[in-house]
Amino acid sequence: MKKSTNTSKTLLAWMVLMGFSLLVSCKKEDAEPDVSAQLTGKWWCESNKTLADQYFDSNGTFQQRFNGVISTGKWALSTDNKTIQISDVSNNLVSSWSYGLKEVTADKLVINYLADFTFAPCP
Repeated sequence: MKKSTNTSKTLLAWMVLMGFSLLVSCKKEDAEPDVSAQLTGKWWCESNKTLADQYFDSNGTFQQRFNGVISTGKWALSTDNKTIQISDVSNNLVSSWSYGLKEVTADKLVINYLADFTFAPCP
């Protein structure tokens, strides 16, 4: 009977050790970068100069500049991070619109406004 008890304890100890090893070795998923943080605080220039340069401030204000004219307004990111809503824009023929947000990193912004446009931080 003593041999069976020792075997059970050894088996239990190995199972606990293996379980702990699995818990420790599981890789945690990296948190997704904060879209607002990557988008805000810099001027974005479109590579083909088709669209105006864009500036998204962390306080919700928006600016765009094209041919020396700067327009101001407000911006908001949708809860699913897939749309940027622009509103109350001054000095513009259209006072509001939205961009489809395709990609945003620290060095690249891809939006859809009738077509896909790629931006990079302005020099």
